[in-house]
Formats: sequence, structure tokens, C-alpha cells
Amino acid sequence: MSSRKRRYRILVSDREKNTRDALTEIFSGAGYNVDAAGSGSETIEKLARQAYDLVFCDLDLPRTSGTEIVRMARALNRDARIVVTSSSGELGQRSRIRREGAYEVLDKPLRKTKLLAVARRALSGAPQQQDAVGTADDGGDRERPLSA
Repeated sequence: MSSRKRRYRILVSDREKNTRDALTEIFSGAGYNVDAAGSGSETIEKLARQAYDLVFCDLDLPRTSGTEIVRMARALNRDARIVVTSSSGELGQRSRIRREGAYEVLDKPLRKTKLLAVARRALSGAPQQQDAVGTADDGGDRERPLSA
């Protein structure tokens, strides 16, 4: 199955280098092709140059907001699935991001098993989960969160 995953391209966009590096390592280790960006402008540049199947985007990016990234990604590649990560927890903002076209919104701290499950679900074409907005439920997962 790893060879099948290799065709998928993931863009990881997070302002925190440690988080960005951890996500890149997790997705690369699972067999995906991964690029990373540390700011909104860098993310938009990468989106304009390369088609991605999945974008993991921090809501609070420098220079360009996560909401703007969602809009740009949708305009540049309608087929890309966009997962927004956030530490803010503000439900109104999350609902707006979903209306803009985000596939899912995940609370930080992030957990490896949750990230990989969301990536698999998004790339399989499965519909987004309605109960995912604003939840940090890890299904009883005792896995240590990724540190920023």
C-alpha cells in the first residue's frame, strides 16, 4: 500500500518549525511525498507551483491567514483537501473556515494517529466528519501530542 500512497503529495504549512518538521516526518514516514512551508506567502508560492492532494495548514500563519490559504488552495486546485490546524478553539472561526472549503479542522496539540487517520480519510475521498469541528476527541488515544 505504501507505493500507492507515494503518488499523493502533501503540503504541510505551520509557523512553528518543530511542528512543521514533525508533521513532515510523520507523513514522509507513512510514504507520502511531503513539502513544507513556514509562512502564508511561502505556502501560496508552493500552491501556485505544485498541485497537492492534501494541505495541512496552520490557522495562524505569518503574512497570510489560514483562511486565506484555504481560499487560495481551493482556487488553485479544486480537488485538494485542506485540513486546518488550530490552537485557538474559536468555534465561529472554525465554521467559517469549513464554509470556505476546509475538509476538516483539527485542534492542537496534534497526535500522530489522528493525523494519519485524517489524511487517509481525506485522500480516500470520504466525506468530512460533521462532528470534527471544534473537537479534540482522540477516541481515548493516550498517545503523546506533538510538541511545538
